[in-house]
Amino acid sequence: MPRTENTKRQLLHLDEHSYNMLRQKASYSKQSMSSYLKHLAMDVRMSPYNIVVHDLTKMVDQIDNITFKASGYYYLVAERDDRYPEVGLDDGENMIGLFQRLSNYMEEYYKDFTNNRKEQLLKEEKSIGKAITSATRSCYRDQSIEANKPGTYNVEILMSSAEKEQMLKNISESGMPQGDLSSYFRNLIISKRYIFLIRETEDLFKMGMKIYAGTDYCQRFLTMMYHQGFECADQAKELEVLYNKVLHYENEIWNMVENDRLMIFEKYDAKIHEPIPATTEHRFKKSRRRKEKGVWQSQE
Repeated sequence: MPRTENTKRQLLHLDEHSYNMLRQKASYSKQSMSSYLKHLAMDVRMSPYNIVVHDLTKMVDQIDNITFKASGYYYLVAERDDRYPEVGLDDGENMIGLFQRLSNYMEEYYKDFTNNRKEQLLKEEKSIGKAITSATRSCYRDQSIEANKPGTYNVEILMSSAEKEQMLKNISESGMPQGDLSSYFRNLIISKRYIFLIRETEDLFKMGMKIYAGTDYCQRFLTMMYHQGFECADQAKELEVLYNKVLHYENEIWNMVENDRLMIFEKYDAKIHEPIPATTEHRFKKSRRRKEKGVWQSQE
């Protein structure tokens, strides 16, 4: 496209792998590299697939139902005396009862999770396999084109305002981040099938927020109880055990969910991208799995 006042230069920063894939795919489709990039920008939309193995929505709602009274128990005590609030035995029983329910729920959820973990993984893998199979196949590549090492892997395309708007719409519908245009095109170029895998994280953060809504006030409660000394020391110890048990199971559930989503992401992300030559340094290292410790061991 000739440069005019209505066209803009889009500079893309590729790496060695994506640059050579671009050359091979452009050659196979009998287009210039710029023309093939324009085709990717205008005609291709990555289908988003959200990996939500172990949906935590119902669990988060249940935690919210249990923890919402924690702030009320704390402020009931704090408002009696702004300077020297004292926790009565009835107050302690209320918070202990709340955390007993919460810790029991977290423990039961953990047990159910581990019993059904394999089944949920198989179900998710079946779903993602169907999504990949139905996704649009990318262009084949001319493998007779040998790898090239130019001085730079930068390429550019010229786009009108309307073309750029269409490209941004495609990016938005794919679910891919819009801030890094080069990353978007690198992903398109090396894809065997036009599907973009996303790991769900929102429900994990919601779980953390709901549990924090209870544990934050529990920690304040414990501080007041320990400052009172012998009077409610036994209750404080009992509450602290429950508090630590809740944190343990929160951490275990978080780690298992994140590990399973990461495992599925890495397994299937490798299936939808052209293999990276051993001579090419891979810029994206595999994430380290979180350590799972298992069932709660009381530290009483």
